[in-house]
Amino acid sequence: MTRHRIVAILPSFAGGGAERVTLTLFKLLDQQRFQPILIVLNPQGPRLGEVSESLEVVGLNHSRLRSGFLPLIRSLRRIRPAVVYSTFSYINLPLLAARPLLGQARLIVREANDVSRSLSPESVWGRLGARLYGSADLVIATSERMENDLLQLGIPRHQLRRLNNPVDEMAIRAAAIPLRRHPGKGVRFVAAGRLEPAKGFDRLIDFMAKMPQDSHCVILGEGSQRARLNAQIHSLGLGDRVSLPGYDPNPASWIAGSDAFLMPSRYEGMPNAALEALALGVKVIATPEAGGIGELMNVVIVPAGQEFIEVMRQVPAAPPTSLRPSLLPAEFRSDAVGERFNAIVAALLTSR
Repeated sequence: MTRHRIVAILPSFAGGGAERVTLTLFKLLDQQRFQPILIVLNPQGPRLGEVSESLEVVGLNHSRLRSGFLPLIRSLRRIRPAVVYSTFSYINLPLLAARPLLGQARLIVREANDVSRSLSPESVWGRLGARLYGSADLVIATSERMENDLLQLGIPRHQLRRLNNPVDEMAIRAAAIPLRRHPGKGVRFVAAGRLEPAKGFDRLIDFMAKMPQDSHCVILGEGSQRARLNAQIHSLGLGDRVSLPGYDPNPASWIAGSDAFLMPSRYEGMPNAALEALALGVKVIATPEAGGIGELMNVVIVPAGQEFIEVMRQVPAAPPTSLRPSLLPAEFRSDAVGERFNAIVAALLTSR
């Protein structure tokens, strides 16, 4: 049986959710039918250790797309894949524009962020992006909300596919033991993600200033806003109530030990960290801008500001002694998502 080459493109092995989703999806590809290959512009980063041994990796050693795009196209022309999968808008768009150079390869683009931000119809770039997305063989949406946004941009329904983010529930729950919890008697919150404006951690710090003195929040992650967030914590006198320990390769143990997981985001696609919190049985409190997570049960959606603070105040301090039962819907578990991803790729190849 001929194994079709399926190529995924990543900028690096950074610790973001899109990188984790891609690595998980390609680990779930049927090795009997497909030959998964990963092209990475800069093959460095904390998720390097998550790469499956069966996944062939082509590193281009370019830290920027500007210098790495031509080597990327040359690699694709050499590999001659049946399908190319890309999930970062700033790679998706030039890749679609360069489609005539890619021969017979079918292109799947996955949108990972809030479409109104990444493909805003109010900008020239956004309008061009919407037209380019319309030239893809398939566009993957991660939520009903995103699917509707893409339809409004003019993407034909027959080109859209809904694919949930895969969550390896068993692995995440195993990694959560032993539980970690900031010492003390008060309520304990955890948030996680890139320290960037989109994640809204600056307003979460403001919220913590209005919480009881014995409450504490751990914010896991790294990013360009670290110095600014540290200064904000210092100016509000929250040094003993908000912690920024940095990127943690195993946030599950912190999340599982908390009383609630917080998503104060300004915009999101489908946040993986919140899905993992549900897999650990932890309540999620999120803003309406936190993407498709609001479509799930066991997620409290509340506007940023005083209403968010009031919901935080209602969370009881209840240190867990063991893992709570999972709250993750079955359709997000990796086996179910993997089955659907394989079916999407197979159907695309037989539609020639």
